[in-house]
Amino acid sequence: PKVWNAYKKIAKAAEKAGKWWGTPAFTPDHCRKLMDLGASFFCHNADIVIFKAGVESIQKQFSPLGFTFDNRLAAGKSYLEG
Repeated sequence: PKVWNAYKKIAKAAEKAGKWWGTPAFTPDHCRKLMDLGASFFCHNADIVIFKAGVESIQKQFSPLGFTFDNRLAAGKSYLEG
C-alpha cells in the first residue's frame, strides 16, 4: 500500500507538471497497473539476469552433445518468487 500510494503521488505530480514518469515493472500485470496510473517509461530485469538466462539457454542446447559446464552463479529464486 505504501508503494502504491507513492506511485499515485508521483503520477499526480507528473501530470500536474506535464512530465512523464516511470519505474521498474516486474510483471505484465504490474506494468498494466502502472500504465493505468499514467506511467509511460518502464524497465525490466538487469543485465546479469539477461546474461545468465542466455548462458543457461546455451548450456541446455549443448549439454546433449556431451558438454559440461562449471556454473559459477548458483541457482536462485527470482525476486518475484518471494
